[in-house]
Amino acid sequence: MKKYFSPPALIVTLGLTGAMAIYMQQRGAKIPAILVGCLIFFVLNLLVFTFYLRALAAMFRILNLPDRKLNTYAFHLYPVALTVLYAAFLLGMARMANAPVPPLALAITLIGGIVLTLFAQLGGAFADVRKGVKKEAIRMENAGGVLGGFEILGSLTGSYKDGIILGYHTIAYDRLETMHRAQDSIIIEGSGDPKTELIIISKKAQPFLVALLQDRLKTSRSALIDPVSNKKSKTGPSRAKNTERKKPVKLVSTKAIRESKMAKGHKGV
Repeated sequence: MKKYFSPPALIVTLGLTGAMAIYMQQRGAKIPAILVGCLIFFVLNLLVFTFYLRALAAMFRILNLPDRKLNTYAFHLYPVALTVLYAAFLLGMARMANAPVPPLALAITLIGGIVLTLFAQLGGAFADVRKGVKKEAIRMENAGGVLGGFEILGSLTGSYKDGIILGYHTIAYDRLETMHRAQDSIIIEGSGDPKTELIIISKKAQPFLVALLQDRLKTSRSALIDPVSNKKSKTGPSRAKNTERKKPVKLVSTKAIRESKMAKGHKGV
């Protein structure tokens, strides 16, 4: 059940539901109306507040990382937007309970939350994560729809002392093994159980991560982003389907990979 709600959200929701029941009773509401109203509020607030707390926890975890450098302002703006939207939700519920909430205050809060959310989405889209038995793929797409983010003013990428940031995911440098370019993306293969694969399609995220790895590896930019080569065709010009990927660039030494695997083996014993 913890997957659907958190204990803090349950405690807060119980407290707010109790306060709502007392308020409705003082306003002369009948028992059936109180029960129905409190039940609806309890279910909705539990779901909304659980999402709110988990989103805040994910954002603040990123903001508290050591030596954090971000490629967007959205990590700071999303918590503000979510707080305003949750306040609008509470005002709406209070108004349904016949509390003296001015309609103008509710409208301003709701519109303000929506506007802040849209501005936050201009700062980038969250990564799409697909987990399998043997592989975990983290995919950063190009600017998408409203729910995906627009990436006009940045991308939800960054770095910290020990690794890189993709959305609310952190990947340690020592897990990144090789990097190569495909037709329109950067693909980074990593270690782990399951194995990690980063697929960077976002045009805003690619140059940021390339510059980050360039500085870390002390190498040239061209060594990381050489153009994709094409097979020669005897019958005509080459096509996209003939595209080859360049030889992968090692992001960590073979010795480091071996030592990391050995360390994990000793832990398993």
